[in-house]
Amino acid sequence: MDWEVWQGEIDIQAPRVSIQAVKQSTSTQVTCSSTDFNLTMDNYQCPCTPLDSDKTTYDQVSDWYRETTGDTTRLYQIKSTCSVSTSTPLQMQRAMHTAAAPRQPPR
Repeated sequence: MDWEVWQGEIDIQAPRVSIQAVKQSTSTQVTCSSTDFNLTMDNYQCPCTPLDSDKTTYDQVSDWYRETTGDTTRLYQIKSTCSVSTSTPLQMQRAMHTAAAPRQPPR
């Protein structure tokens, strides 16, 4: 019998996404934040363009992850801040929540 069994990660928590705005006299200070176990920049939209320094990877927040996987590229969080015109519409679309493809068991 040939069984296809999931052998990947299980991520049951939805991405945490927030946008905060503080109106000042001539501008609005905006902070966008998105955190997830399977986070990518695909379709990420925020009034603030994220800089490389706005991105946190798992190896920066988990010693276990860094020591076990050696992966220094997996996104954990994107948090960007900027000032925009008070007339700028504020909207944010979450960064993509991706799932790893299932692996086939050895035969």
